[in-house]
Amino acid sequence: MAESMGIRGMQERVKAFNGYFYIDSQVNEGMSIRITVKEGSDTLDYDAYSG
Repeated sequence: MAESMGIRGMQERVKAFNGYFYIDSQVNEGMSIRITVKEGSDTLDYDAYSG
């Protein structure tokens, strides 16, 4: 079950939907994750920030 959780699992699920997964992390400034998945002619974006 641990393999389906966490960042690696998120990356694999995004890849399964032909999406893009970006991580940006800065010391003492937190981490930003951006996921982009195209659905038909629409592009769905999800941004998460932890600071």
